[in-house]
Amino acid sequence: MILSKPSQKEFAEMIVLAALATCFKPNELHLTLDQLMVRGFAPTESYGKQWIADFLARKIIKAELLSGTRLGEDVAKTILIRSPAGANCDIEGFKITLSNKLMRLINSDFQYSLYLKEFIIDIAACECIEYACYYANKSHLSISNASYTYPRLRLLLLECEQKQVFMLIWRAIKHVAGGHSKSVTSVEFVEIIDNALSCYVKYKKKGLEIESYNPPQFMKPSALADFIGYLTVAKENYLDAKILK
Repeated sequence: MILSKPSQKEFAEMIVLAALATCFKPNELHLTLDQLMVRGFAPTESYGKQWIADFLARKIIKAELLSGTRLGEDVAKTILIRSPAGANCDIEGFKITLSNKLMRLINSDFQYSLYLKEFIIDIAACECIEYACYYANKSHLSISNASYTYPRLRLLLLECEQKQVFMLIWRAIKHVAGGHSKSVTSVEFVEIIDNALSCYVKYKKKGLEIESYNPPQFMKPSALADFIGYLTVAKENYLDAKILK
């Protein structure tokens, strides 16, 4: 019997489930949606909630309402998400099992390395949104319709290191903020990224070095970013060992 290999979506789901499990402490069976976000499940709240909603809709994870919840109360504070590791709460064992499955796929089929790379871009793009929102807020602007799937943002992340994209976004926000009247309090995300891409093109034409900007201190790696880093290191170690044989 030939077992079908996981699709790209199923491959991503395995990564997300492993990262989700790491948000739970040993013997912790439930967390509210708010607690998951505070513990850094995903780089942006909207991205994290998108995955949780998808998992709940398809019954991949379980949830229940906090006892005594009243109609109209904030769902993020009252819905209890059950640990994907199950009732025994073996978080480390759950993570190792999924990691081994993922590494077998990555090491046996190059297509899964490409899937991993695309997922890394997803997370990096979300981190760019978080960065953009932070610096836009410092310029007294809010950003509308931010999307990690915006092709020009993904193009920048393929062309540059993420810290260089941070610099381009910072410059774009300064340019956009200076070009609007003080009565404007919101800008479209595409305007920021299109401006950042124009800045990148100008730098390249002039042969100028694109500086790298570190993220602000509050931007800590999410559980998803940490787990992807774990997979990336494991992949590199496997390749190094293979070369040395």
